[in-house]
Amino acid sequence: MKFSYSKAKITKDWSRYLDGFEIWKPKHLLRCHGPLIMGVCLDSLRDPNAYKPVFHFHNLAYPSDVITLSLSGPLLSRGVYQPVKIQTHSEKLPGIVSQLKKQYPLIESVGLSFNDYLRTISNYLSGKHGTVAAFRPNIYRDIVLLALYCGATDYANDSLIFLYNDLRNRTDYNMRLIGTPEKWKDEMQTINQSNVIATVESQKETHKLKGLHDFGLVFESPIEVEIVTKLNPS
Repeated sequence: MKFSYSKAKITKDWSRYLDGFEIWKPKHLLRCHGPLIMGVCLDSLRDPNAYKPVFHFHNLAYPSDVITLSLSGPLLSRGVYQPVKIQTHSEKLPGIVSQLKKQYPLIESVGLSFNDYLRTISNYLSGKHGTVAAFRPNIYRDIVLLALYCGATDYANDSLIFLYNDLRNRTDYNMRLIGTPEKWKDEMQTINQSNVIATVESQKETHKLKGLHDFGLVFESPIEVEIVTKLNPS
């Protein structure tokens, strides 16, 4: 049977193994952590008889018409994504889920901290999620917005200046998409906690996420934001 015909059943099968995740749409399971959405997407492939499990985040603190697959990482085998064949899905699913959780341990941890998110960014940029397709200004923007949401204004402001200086010294992103690092910084400095909270609530309405249980995002003893700038994509 083709994935397009069985995606609803397969998504329900996955939901039995993912604590706290709820079916958002066929092929997509989500768990809410304050302004962050953690997801497992069952991605379609060219092969109609297979699919690809993908772990990801989405930041509700920035307006978007879609749920993005930020910091995404597929099920990997020897550094290459591992497709799941429909014909062996039921038999192999427990092992497949176990393998995905081993690669992305946050799936098993119902609690999530800001530090967990920073470490995920570091892992992603170092290539531990597979191929890196990162636009750093957006990743850096999300860090600042999440800190603002948590009420950590000083940390957000200090991080913004640090990340701005990092962008000024980089050539591994398309600067034209943000204008200049200075413009990026100036725009970020116009945002405050109230703006971010309002955006998160609006985005939950837009994407019909109000019904999701919110497991929260813990912000305690944050690690230095420098962790996300130390490594270049591999």
